[in-house]
Amino acid sequence: MQRAGYCSGCERNIWLDEAGRCPAGHPAECVSGVYQVPEAASQIAGPKTPKWLVPLLVAVIVVLLGATATMAVMLARSSSRTPGAAALKPAAPKRNPPQRFDRSSWAVLDADPNAYPGSTFDVYALVEADPVHDQGSTVVDIIVDPQNDQWPALIRLPKGAPSIKRGDGLHVTGKVFGEYDYKDGSGRQQSILTLDATSAVVVDVRKPLRVIQNVDSQSQHGVKVKITRVEYGFDSTRVFVTVENHATFAVGFYAEDHHLEQANVTLNVHDDEKGYPQVSESIPPGKTSSGVLVFDPIPPEKEASVVISPFNDTDDSVSFEDMTFALPAGAVTSTGSAGNGGSAESTY
Repeated sequence: MQRAGYCSGCERNIWLDEAGRCPAGHPAECVSGVYQVPEAASQIAGPKTPKWLVPLLVAVIVVLLGATATMAVMLARSSSRTPGAAALKPAAPKRNPPQRFDRSSWAVLDADPNAYPGSTFDVYALVEADPVHDQGSTVVDIIVDPQNDQWPALIRLPKGAPSIKRGDGLHVTGKVFGEYDYKDGSGRQQSILTLDATSAVVVDVRKPLRVIQNVDSQSQHGVKVKITRVEYGFDSTRVFVTVENHATFAVGFYAEDHHLEQANVTLNVHDDEKGYPQVSESIPPGKTSSGVLVFDPIPPEKEASVVISPFNDTDDSVSFEDMTFALPAGAVTSTGSAGNGGSAESTY
């Protein structure tokens, strides 16, 4: 039986060598929680380097030796958060029930990709570098959260993929392969999440993925709040709001008081307003103000809700309850950015 355990020096679960030691050379006292894995089980739970990744790694080794190889662009590029690797080695497996990951839960997968064997994913991502084509496979370097510059991954696309370039958007679904450890060109320990796509869609990042028009309106104490439009963008979710003040007092409307909810995720208004107009923070009686609340992107096909919290800006004699606006689930369509559709997408 093969043995595994937790190494405090590596800060993760590892496979142990035949002598029960950490392969990285950390002393025995660093290893705890040792357990045995039957050979058959270890072959299932511990992912091996996929055939489609081997040529990529070989190319990187050649580059580190001073040769030139196109395939090394993806793993050896200058960005500090993505690898230039000499070797990859799968970490020892953990066993959690398979899950389906999307952007709202991606932080969980990114924190420990080996903890969810057999899991699937459905996510929008930005292509970070031109793809690499080798032996019938196309491998692309992506980032799932480009707005916050986090969650990089390598993904193998299905056969027959059309021309893809750096800066394109992708809507991809498939299976989670796992995380691989390696040493970069400076000898530092790094890791990268690898994915195997079963379907992919090229997305125009300049257009909304989905649009909902005339969501709803609600009134309290003579103040009417209307959500006239919601755009599910590739880099943000944009909520268009109009506030009509028919009350006798000024209405306060602070951006930080409102939020967007989807499943178990709550998002506050993003600091980067991206140049959109903003609702006035204090709206006098008889006046109307319109603007856009900008949130991080969310999966566009799932139901969500926007919670608006106006307040009495004059005194505390009148208090408001939160106004919750439901955003129904709906498909991302290819009807363009007008109406209740989304952006044009190219499927393969």
